[in-house]
Amino acid sequence: LTNANPPTVPLLLSPAAGFLVTGYMPLFDWSDSTNSPDRYRVQIATNNTFTAIVMAQTISGASNWTPAVPLAPNTTYYWRVQAESAAGHYSNWTGTRSFRTRLAAPSLIVPESGETPLTTRPLFDWDNVTSATSYTLQLSTNSAFTTTTLSVNTSASAYLPPADLTPRGAALYWRVQANGGNGPSEWSEVRSLTNANPPTVPLLLSPAA
Repeated sequence: LTNANPPTVPLLLSPAAGFLVTGYMPLFDWSDSTNSPDRYRVQIATNNTFTAIVMAQTISGASNWTPAVPLAPNTTYYWRVQAESAAGHYSNWTGTRSFRTRLAAPSLIVPESGETPLTTRPLFDWDNVTSATSYTLQLSTNSAFTTTTLSVNTSASAYLPPADLTPRGAALYWRVQANGGNGPSEWSEVRSLTNANPPTVPLLLSPAA
């Protein structure tokens, strides 16, 4: 018989072990094998025995790969790579590495974008994010949030300001971020609102109490 002559086992480069990736289609990179590799097989699974493979791809002519389909948020994944020659001889699999994906960003509910609430203390509400332990709500007078008029952490997926928002009658912008073990998440979309500008509370003069 003729003994096999496979390429050498690649070395995994990134994502690093246990790394929290910020996007759901991260770049997977590994070292070039020697001994004339022709292609690489990549496997991604939700367990380290690879009985629950969620992605499997063969890559020719490159030692890196970016998935075309996003991974799920707030998930621990495992990945490995194998090299193969044009003759069909293949290396052992690399060691297994894990990485984590970020919490999903919250989806805003109310106030609607462009809305003018009837009160200077409107309810801010957003969807629950799985595994989030708290949320950060920010309000600003500009959409870039270079300054904030309100920045508060809350364990609930809604917030009712205990004091009037300022300035009255002004355009305000708001966004929310989820916090947790695989966080923080990306910021939500930015929504605008026009702060209410109600009349001041009248002062009773007579008859006296």
